[in-house]
Amino acid sequence: MSFKVPAPPLAETLDPALTLWESGVPIHRAHGRQFDPLSFNRKQGLDFRFSSLNVDGLPIGVLYGADSLMGAISETLFHTVPADGDRIKPRAILMASIEKYALSVLQPTRQLKLIDLTGHGLGRLGMPVTHGELILSNATEYSQTRAWAKAFYRHPVQADGFLWVSRQYNLARALMLFEDRLGAGTLVLTGETALAGRSPLIEQIEDAAREAKIVIII
Repeated sequence: MSFKVPAPPLAETLDPALTLWESGVPIHRAHGRQFDPLSFNRKQGLDFRFSSLNVDGLPIGVLYGADSLMGAISETLFHTVPADGDRIKPRAILMASIEKYALSVLQPTRQLKLIDLTGHGLGRLGMPVTHGELILSNATEYSQTRAWAKAFYRHPVQADGFLWVSRQYNLARALMLFEDRLGAGTLVLTGETALAGRSPLIEQIEDAAREAKIVIII
């Protein structure tokens, strides 16, 4: 199904639901293996659903994560796999692409205040956009979905980021955090970073791909 994303109204007119991500609750993060697990992405010119993010000419660093390993794998490693691949092209990913990633687990050292796009958080009065429009729309709508991310950033509530149901794995919640809302030390790394192309993580990724009927091409 194709969704047309409406332009967001002025940020101050939005009435978003809020939720708290408690201190110490893990954030699973898939990231390029060359990057520090705690680094935020400030690169401009990216054509992703919610980034790059630029407000008043200033780049806003962002960090994607999820509440589970499967969510992080699905939102990052599998994010370009078409949801309707049987009708368009095979659901497949190159092993070489997987090997570019690493998986880390972070924890916040304080509560994070997030705009909640799950449950009744979308489509209600004061949030005139649906889950389908914002999360399930295809790449041709990314300029508009990024405009919504900018509106969430600009909202007077000064949220640390926002939270949504994973597009590829709807048992997980995904989140994006704004760098300038989190002070130094707000996120800490727990345990060791694991390379996606090596055991034991690659076996978990292969299991996830089999369950999702995604072919890993060697």
